[in-house]
Amino acid sequence: MFETGTGIADITAFKKGIGMMGYGMHFNTVEEVETPLSARAFVIRDTSTQKKIVFVNAEIAFITISIKSGVVKQLQDKYPQLGYTSDTVLLTAQHTHSAPGGYSHYPFYNFSIPGFVPEVYESIVNGIVESVVRAESTLQPARFYLST
Repeated sequence: MFETGTGIADITAFKKGIGMMGYGMHFNTVEEVETPLSARAFVIRDTSTQKKIVFVNAEIAFITISIKSGVVKQLQDKYPQLGYTSDTVLLTAQHTHSAPGGYSHYPFYNFSIPGFVPEVYESIVNGIVESVVRAESTLQPARFYLST
């Protein structure tokens, strides 16, 4: 038997004047929030083995190693009872260029932002973790079907 849970949390990281990720042009900057950005988490747990995974989709350009590391570390530090590891946390992004940049530890990706922006990084990591915690709180019995 399986259990599933879903959660959503805000990852809007507004800081006026920083660059939007992926444009590569320093003059494409964030001036205001048009639409809030979200992270959506989906937990699947096998009740017979107690093994689980979490799949999260974030409304940003892409997932960086720093984002994944930050999420896993925060889950392990603040919520060790959830039992997540780097192997059981799956992060994806919608690849929007209308989200702020500055969340990578690789200088190349931050060149036009300019630089690493801790507030953006923290908003994204905190929001993803919050979406996972919310998904955990909604676990309920589920069935999966395969059809062709």
